[in-house]
Amino acid sequence: MMYQDTLESFFKVPRPVGTCKFREQTFGQSNFLNDYIKKQTKSECYEKYYQRVENNYTESATRKEKLHVPVKCVQTPADNEKKRFKCNICEKSFAQESSRKSHMVIHSGERPFQCEICEDRFRSKYTMKVHMLVHSHEKPYKCDVCVKRFNQRASRKRHLLVHNDDTLFKCDICDKAFKEKRSQQRQFLIHAGIKRFTCKVCDRRFGRKHHLKRHELTHTSEKRFQSNYCNKRFNSTASREKHLRIHTGERRFKCKICEKSFTQSGGLTKHMMTHTGEKSFKCDYCEKPFRYKGDLKKHIRTHTGEKLYRCDICEKQFSLLGSFKQHKLIHTGEKPYACDFCDKRFNSNSNLAMHYVVHRDEMPFKCDVCEKPFLFFKHKHLTPNKTKKK
Repeated sequence: MMYQDTLESFFKVPRPVGTCKFREQTFGQSNFLNDYIKKQTKSECYEKYYQRVENNYTESATRKEKLHVPVKCVQTPADNEKKRFKCNICEKSFAQESSRKSHMVIHSGERPFQCEICEDRFRSKYTMKVHMLVHSHEKPYKCDVCVKRFNQRASRKRHLLVHNDDTLFKCDICDKAFKEKRSQQRQFLIHAGIKRFTCKVCDRRFGRKHHLKRHELTHTSEKRFQSNYCNKRFNSTASREKHLRIHTGERRFKCKICEKSFTQSGGLTKHMMTHTGEKSFKCDYCEKPFRYKGDLKKHIRTHTGEKLYRCDICEKQFSLLGSFKQHKLIHTGEKPYACDFCDKRFNSNSNLAMHYVVHRDEMPFKCDVCEKPFLFFKHKHLTPNKTKKK
């Protein structure tokens, strides 16, 4: 694998560092062991503190307001004396100087840890290690209940809620489970198609906040992430990762029916429709069904007249991205479509097709019935498999 050496240096088999004397449970990291021991030896003060927080949170939730008042422990001042290292910005205290230094990165905005593969930067070494799993496609965290695996511990933790009978908030549509009522409500809004997050530049709406943030990058001219194979640049690592698969030929997404593979998950999703014949996306205006959501969105614009794409030079607007890109070639003077017979170039495929009429006699493939010439064999309008039976 291309990045194997880099990845192996980050992911090593953990070795047990200690065992809890109360439950004889073994831990791979000392901080996990210490946290566990603290929970097993809760003081009376801690129990009261925890109960007060829980009660206040419940009361706050019923009043639909956020709780901002901290609940302070007054019975164990010795615990506070142990935290000698104080942040001079927010006055938060820490037991160790190293913890204070790690905390200070939040205020400075510094990201000292850099991924050696994609050059993304992170505040802590731990978050960088978690990020590295994206490149390895490894999923080391296995669910103890079912066979699902995850590349992040947090993802597995969220998944485990599905198996927890005590989970209070479960989505009736997709069976996802949530710790908080508001998370469940957000999921309902997504299923309902309600898009609460609006782009301030083009007014496009999104159901999830992180989808909006990813979209907003398309409006910035800054493209920090360059392809390892060509000069193309991207404004997000996700876009670059998709692009890199074009060069490597990696096809991670395979159809379980015909084993055809794809570089993008969207390609597999579209392909699966060819097996099912399903057209699950229906227009609310004319009830015309569509196989793909993207085709439905384009069609709806014929009813609404909505034009999402605006030329920043002449301010002309377009409803389709393809038409918008074609228009921009007028301003740039770029002519990407070249004639195979002469040196002429054109800014559109349709103009090139009209030009080919000049070279009719030079076209190598002709129809055996009407002798109409074609540039490519596949363009012949009467090939053997299309011949009508008499």
